[in-house]
Formats: sequence, C-alpha cells, structure tokens
Amino acid sequence: MVSGNHVSRFRLIILIVSISFFTACTCPSTPPQEPDVTQKCPTSTGTPCPLLTATPQPSPTPPSATEMAAPVDPIHVIRLGTGLTGTDLFPYHQIIDEYEKEHRETLVQVEPMAGTDYYSRLTRLHMAGSAPDIIYLSDDKLRYFVQEEILAPFTDAIDPADFDPSLYYPGLLEPGQAGGIQYLLPEDFSTLVLFYNKKLFQNAGVGFPMDNWTWDDLLSAARRLTKDRNKDGIPEQWGIQMNAAWEKGFEYWVLSAGGSLISEDGRQFIGYMDAPEAIRAAEFYAGLYTIEKVAPPPVDLYAWTGGNTEFLDGKAAMVIGGYWSEAEYRINPNIDLGVAAPPHDALRVNILFWSGSGITTNSRYPLDAGRFLLYENGPASASIWKEWHLPVLASVVNDESYSKDPLYKIFYQELNFIKPRGYSRTPYWDQTAHPVLVEALETLVTNPSADPARVMHAAAEKAQTLLNEILR
Repeated sequence: MVSGNHVSRFRLIILIVSISFFTACTCPSTPPQEPDVTQKCPTSTGTPCPLLTATPQPSPTPPSATEMAAPVDPIHVIRLGTGLTGTDLFPYHQIIDEYEKEHRETLVQVEPMAGTDYYSRLTRLHMAGSAPDIIYLSDDKLRYFVQEEILAPFTDAIDPADFDPSLYYPGLLEPGQAGGIQYLLPEDFSTLVLFYNKKLFQNAGVGFPMDNWTWDDLLSAARRLTKDRNKDGIPEQWGIQMNAAWEKGFEYWVLSAGGSLISEDGRQFIGYMDAPEAIRAAEFYAGLYTIEKVAPPPVDLYAWTGGNTEFLDGKAAMVIGGYWSEAEYRINPNIDLGVAAPPHDALRVNILFWSGSGITTNSRYPLDAGRFLLYENGPASASIWKEWHLPVLASVVNDESYSKDPLYKIFYQELNFIKPRGYSRTPYWDQTAHPVLVEALETLVTNPSADPARVMHAAAEKAQTLLNEILR
C-alpha cells in the first residue's frame, strides 16, 4: 500500500512531467508557463521545436479582469496524526483514496509519529500551533487532551443532522466523550478475554473454561495443566501465561475483587490502591508466578505478555488478552483456539481498550476534518475497517459473523460488564498511578518474599504524593 502523503505525491508527478517537457524542448531560461502536457515538442522527428524557431511568436493574451476575478476552489489539506506505523496504516490509505475520489477539494495527509513519545509530540505540536487537524488517541488520554484544550468538540465541526449516534454499537461512543460532549469517534476497541488452547485441556482431561469461572476455577485448572514431566523443577507446560508488569491489565483483577485503584473524584489513591480488594488482587496475581508457579517467569518485564511466547508455542494453556492477539492465535498450528470471559472474583467485570479520532483546536479546516471523520468512521468505510479490527457499527456487528462466531461475539458480550478504569477519573494517571503500579508489579512478580500488602501500601503513598504535588 502506498505510504506517505498525497500532497507530496501530487507535487512529485508535476515535477517529473515538467522536467520531461523541458528536457525534450530545451526551452529558454525565462520563467516557464505551466506546461501543457497534451502538446509534445516533436524533436524525435527532426522538426524544430516551435519554441526555439527564430520566427517571432505572438505574445500570449493576458487574462481578462473577469478571468482574474473568477473564484478558484482551494484544495484543503487535512493532516491526520497517528502513532501507528507500517501495515497498520493500510486501512487509512485505502479510506483516504476512496474519500478523495469523492471530495476533490480535499487532500488527507497521514503523518505517522512512531515511538513512545507520540502523545508528548502531539502536545508540543499543539503548543507550537502546528498540531495535525485530526489526531488518533486511546481513551486513556482523552481527559488530558481535553483539559489542555488540544481537542475540540467533534460536534462543533459538523452539522448535527449528519451525525447519527445510533449507527454505533451500544457502549462504543461513550468512551470518546468528556463532560457529556463527544470529542472522539470510535475506530477500534477490545475487551479482555481468556484465550485457551483446547488441545492442552483435552490432553489433560480438564474441562474448557466457562464464562462463569471464578479465580479459584482458574487456579485449579492451571495447576492441573502445569506439567513438569522430568521433575527438574522447570515445567515443560504451563497452566497460564501472565502479563508481568502490565498495569492496565492488572486493574481488571482489582476491579474484579470489588476494589478500585483511585477514588471517584480522582483525588485519592490512599485507601483505594492499598485497600483489601487491591491487596487481594495483587496477592493472587503475583502468586500465580511466585507461589503456585503455574505461570512462566517473565522474560522481559516491560514487554507485552512479559516477553513470553509459551502460549504461542503451545506450551501454556491459557492467557488473558485482547482482540489484538486473536488473529495470530487463530492461524497458529500449535493452538486450537477457544475463548471465554475472564474469570471473576467478587464481581464479574471487564475493562475496555478503545481508540478513536478527533479534531484539534489547531485545525485550519475543522469542517473538512469533521466531514472526513464521519466518512472514515461511518458506513462508507465499514467494509475496509472490518478487515483490520472489530467493527464499531451496529449494522455490521448484527448482520455478519461477529454476533454469531464465538471467537468474535465474546468481545461484544463483555461490553455489558465494563467498569470504569482509573484514568477516567484523573487526567494525571500517567504521571502518578502508571509508573508506581509498574514498579509494584515488577517487585511482586519477581520477588517471592515480597509482601503484597506492604508493596501496595507503599505504591498508594507514592502515587498520592505525586498527585498532591500536581494538584497543589
């Protein structure tokens, strides 16, 4: 698929044509008129190029005042900023190509910004007054970008009659809202599921996971599925592959225990991050590594799934993750894939991973940006998006296999159990809770002697100190 931006491509074509023409004609060094590419100088026949003959040529007739005053429709260049790269950009280019065929007055320029500093770069571009017209965000960044006035209300850039909220699957518009105002339109989402390898369950004579499984059911199955056949203390097969220091995934365990990592008003970590429910979640999570030893030790604490590949290799029976992994699992010959709801403790809950696009307050052409977003995230582009991620339009979900295939429908069913994550209560999550929880999880999953209660108490105090410094 073509990468880069359409403006550059257009200019390159004009440049190549211009060079070809003037090379053939060896025209004078006076400033050239726009070349007429339909008229070729017949130099190959030996006929002199008319531009080089000594016969005086009539001067071109200057344009009349009426012609000079005639309006020219400008081309508006819409800049789309994203942290995605590589093949993840393919659907954007497909959609843009189709959009530009129908809207000749608009060019949409994709600006990939790879790297972990994507959001800070967007912030700096905004401060410089040069942020893209459209930006792609995950919902955990929404509150900060609204507070910093980087995002403009989406509904300000469109005719309300053009926006039909009922097009979207229930529960997928709200994550793009702040204070009841729609800032982002949904592009991508996932809930958490329990992936499992049917082969390993069948070989061990263990029943497949059920949607009503508890943590105790998970642990019981993981014990039976962990196999140290040569008795050397290192299992050849593991019950479950865990997610190491992934704090976003850890929050699910806290919510399922009936707790919360932060107060509803977003001002208190003490009494929440170190509450009995959070400590129970930490104890169970870490214990799968250090006490029960049913999960392989992490290879890289900072990598997704701890850098482990046991599930992919057919050497771990279960893993908790999102839709982003399913395609790889489906085609893996080591895996006979099954899915179920994540196991629950006090509450059956789930958490949402959601991304969307919105319009910046720096946008030069907010109305054009609004029209493009309605196209990009509406019915016109649904056939392209469904090849890349879970559809967000209700009509697509209800009319196709997504509502029937068990490997798809579980992600939509779990939307009924979503609980708000901590970042939705404070715009300062990344500066406070995130680094503190990562540090706590590093300690818990690698140090068998670590006391979960003490670790979580220390984490709550540290996060509170960081938050107080910001709020004062």
